[in-house]
Amino acid sequence: MMNKPVLKNVLYVEDDSDIRELVKIALNSLGNYHVDTCVNGKDALEKCKTLKPQLVLLDVIMPGISGPNVFQELQQIQHYQTVPVIFLTAKNQEEEIEEYLELGAAGVISKPFDPVELPRQINDIWNDYHQKSAEAYSDGLEKLRQKYLKNLNQSIKSIQHQLVAIDSQTLNSDDLKAFMIKIGNLQGSGESFGYQDVSNSARILMHSLEEIKLDGKSVILSDRDASRLSAIMLALIAIIEKTVTSATKKSRLMSLEAPAHK
Repeated sequence: MMNKPVLKNVLYVEDDSDIRELVKIALNSLGNYHVDTCVNGKDALEKCKTLKPQLVLLDVIMPGISGPNVFQELQQIQHYQTVPVIFLTAKNQEEEIEEYLELGAAGVISKPFDPVELPRQINDIWNDYHQKSAEAYSDGLEKLRQKYLKNLNQSIKSIQHQLVAIDSQTLNSDDLKAFMIKIGNLQGSGESFGYQDVSNSARILMHSLEEIKLDGKSVILSDRDASRLSAIMLALIAIIEKTVTSATKKSRLMSLEAPAHK
């Protein structure tokens, strides 16, 4: 699970000077946040070139560029694509709030607001945003892991195909080079996804393959080399099969134990 960062820096965009100062005082004093302020949307888009806030608090109705339009402009800037935005607005009808959330806002706080409660409201939205981000990250990682496990089964077929060639003790150099690339990828991806046994086994096979001299279009193996390579490949296949079975079983158990969402 990803660690949630501590909120320290906020950018607040508001054209009303009294509300702007009230929010700044509340967040400074009660939330212990550093707050940079902007007087309107144009000012915000100019200052965002140098400011790197963790969160943006954005008024909806402003002269010139509206809050939603500022939000859309900010989404085009790399840093701000992962910065949560909260709309602070008097336009707080249910359909309006839904519109802001569909736009991509992390949350909406209604005006008039309680300055004492404002830091807590912001912190709640901050926590919820990062909780959802962590869940999305976990879901994405799990999908990649499942795809990787399927690719492992394809790796077995590739190894089995090469075993047939080894049995004949004659290998095509080009096929062997392509096979070595696959084993190299298997070694790296196994380590990346946390399947160290697969990675270590692929590393051993790669080391043995690299000892074969690729002169000409074909390679003739000795009985000893053919026997050794076959044993290593069969061991790799066994480890892959065990890894896939174990990971699939673990995934099913986690799915059964996961609480149902209401």
